[in-house]
Amino acid sequence: MRGLIEELEQHGTASLQFELPGGRRVPGNYHITYVKREQVRSVDCGGQREDRELLVLQLLPAGSGEAMSAAKAADILRRSFNLLADESNAPSVSGSGEWQVECDVATETLARYRLALPTERGDECVVRLESLSAVCAPAAMKGIVARGRSCCG
Repeated sequence: MRGLIEELEQHGTASLQFELPGGRRVPGNYHITYVKREQVRSVDCGGQREDRELLVLQLLPAGSGEAMSAAKAADILRRSFNLLADESNAPSVSGSGEWQVECDVATETLARYRLALPTERGDECVVRLESLSAVCAPAAMKGIVARGRSCCG
């Protein structure tokens, strides 16, 4: 998260664009409707527990208008991060820890993506949204490609 905020700040007044897989963009009139902290506790098919925390920002195309600046988005993220941080177990923006950051995009349906760090393209700041995919954790740890056979342990 800290890296994302710092990168956005460096792009200042540049128009912030979010690019979906395949090159299509989130409409420029999007609104960051929330930034939320999720605590995930899961058990994989091999019976291994995983605990993780992530921050999720939601983009919602809304009305008319132009994309916000990279600096404005950085300010929203910094304030949200500081409000969501729990002193007992969460990293601060200036601390050494990091949370995974994902993005929900509400277009036809709600879809979740991983954010890449911003890049400069002309007078725009572009953040690529990368597709997430399901993984069988036990198979991945064993180097097994689980197609048509049991990998669970």
